[in-house]
Parts: sequence; C-alpha cells; structure tokens
Amino acid sequence: MGNHKLRTIDLFCGAGGSSYGARMAGAEIVAGFDIWEPAQITFKTNFRKASIYCGDIRQIKPRNIKKEIGDIDLMLASPECTNHSIAKGSKERDEESKRTAFEITRFARVFRPKYIVIENVVQMGSWSEQPRLLEELWELNYAVKEIKLNAKNFGVAQSRTGYF
Repeated sequence: MGNHKLRTIDLFCGAGGSSYGARMAGAEIVAGFDIWEPAQITFKTNFRKASIYCGDIRQIKPRNIKKEIGDIDLMLASPECTNHSIAKGSKERDEESKRTAFEITRFARVFRPKYIVIENVVQMGSWSEQPRLLEELWELNYAVKEIKLNAKNFGVAQSRTGYF
C-alpha cells in the first residue's frame, strides 16, 4: 500500500475507541457517525480533522455523505449492542434497535470500502438476524471471517471478549 493511509469512517463511533486503534495502525479517520451527543463531542475532540455526523444513522443518506467526504478504504462499525448483551438485564430486547446492524450493508453498498470491521458483543454471533447480515455482506462480495478476540491480549487493561 506504500504511504497510502486507509481512509476510514466509523459507524456507531461512540467516543472513537475503534477509530483510535485504527489511527494507531496508520489509518486516516475521515468521519464518525453517532446518535448520542456526548459521544459526538468526544469523538470530535479526539479526531479534530474528521467530520462527525449526528443523529439516527437510519435517517442519514450515505450518498450525500460520500459526495462530501469522497471514497473510503475502511469502514468500522460497532452497532448497538445493549440489546444483545447481559447489560440489558431482564428488560425486554428491542429487535428494531438490533437491526441497526443492517446500516453497515446500506453504507457499504454506497461507499464500497475495501475492508469492513464490525465489532460487537459475543452474543451478536447467536442473533437470529446474523445469518441475514452475513448473507448481505457475501452478496456485496466481501469475504467474511468471524472471530472472538479478548482485549487483554492486545495491551488493554481489561478482560473483555469481543465478536469481530
């Protein structure tokens, strides 16, 4: 790849943890997307040159964003996870919230990044809609590798397994 930095967007960016790791690996963070204002403010503080798109990602038009920021190489995505995990407790699960994961393929159809990294809680792997999400990625000609990684094995001071 030479000196080319991977132009990167981060869907469901939060404060920018995934973007931070990507930047450490040499990526150029171009934009983040999040619905929660405190996360947007923190992301913008951490990535001053990146654009931040605020609001419900289901209402954002990727074609308009692509006109503004151009082509990208890498799309990071950490879709809503609370409704997959024990963090929700005994409260009812919100399937509509879980389905925000399909925004990944909606954005991929427009941006056509070379790479997509999806991160979530391990329970997402047993989600009833997971096969459909994988099918959509395959239809877009992405090779998919599912893997579980523990943060403690990568210099992070916590033992937390994620599903990638």
